[in-house]
Parts: sequence; structure tokens; C-alpha cells
Amino acid sequence: MPLKKKTRQSYHKVQKRNVIIQSDVDHIVNFVYELQDSQKGYWNINLKGGNLSGSVKELEKSGFVLIKEEKLLQHGCNNFLVEDILSGKSITKTEFPKSWDVDKIMEKIFEAYDSLGNFEIESDIKRLRKSGRTKEGLEILLVLDVCDDRNGLKLVTAIPTFDL
Repeated sequence: MPLKKKTRQSYHKVQKRNVIIQSDVDHIVNFVYELQDSQKGYWNINLKGGNLSGSVKELEKSGFVLIKEEKLLQHGCNNFLVEDILSGKSITKTEFPKSWDVDKIMEKIFEAYDSLGNFEIESDIKRLRKSGRTKEGLEILLVLDVCDDRNGLKLVTAIPTFDL
């Protein structure tokens, strides 16, 4: 389920309240496996991203996960409990509403960011976790890395959140 190149480029850098935000759109909407050195002689495999509606079911069709539970949540979001076949781990994934394409997802993510208003970034902070809301009331957890020059943020991921 790859993104169109045009969409990916249109959200790479956005300026909000004098802060440049770089976003990893691919990670937000598509699944990716990440290898992490355990420092104990083996590698951990972590499944990341994949919040575009339909991503989890496509991954199940490919044989990478087994869906154990599916719940329809507010605002049309779907929540899944899946077993990652490669690692054996159980993972919870929440997808954005089915009616949202990539452009709408990014629009709503930045709407949630705008709802935060102005906030200070402490000098020793490298990663921020902030929850914003869309106009419809959907809460989105924004994970933002502070750029080394402290003049920008990198949107690492954005996840619809609910009390389950």
C-alpha cells in the first residue's frame, strides 16, 4: 500500500507557528519492520507504523500478522490486537477512519498539532509526546523529535488514541 510520491513530498516540511515540522508520512501510514540490535547477540524485530485504514488487514493477507481482535471505535477508527508472526509479539494498532485518505490524515494531524497552542520545549528534551484534538474531537498522540538545531520538530508518528 505505498504512498503516491506527490503526497509524501507535500507533507515533508510544514511551517506551523514559526516552527518547521518535518514529517515521516511513510511511517505514519505504512507498516515497516525495524531491526534493533539487542546488544546480547541477537536482533529484535519491531513492527512500526501502519495507521492508514486497511493496513492491518492487508498485512494479515500477506501473512505477517494474525488479527486476534478488531473493535470499531469512535470517529470510525478501527483498533486491532494482532500477533506479529515474525516476532511472536502481540501488538495493538489503531487505524485512522476509513474515509480518510493520506491527505486527510495529514490535514487532521496538523489540526491536532494546532490545537496544542504554544508550548515551551525544555533544553534537555529530545522527544515530545503531545496529545492534540481534531475539530471532531478525535484525540491524536503526536510523537515529535526536537531537531538538533532546536529550530524544528520531526513528526515521528501520530496515532489516534482512545481509552479502551
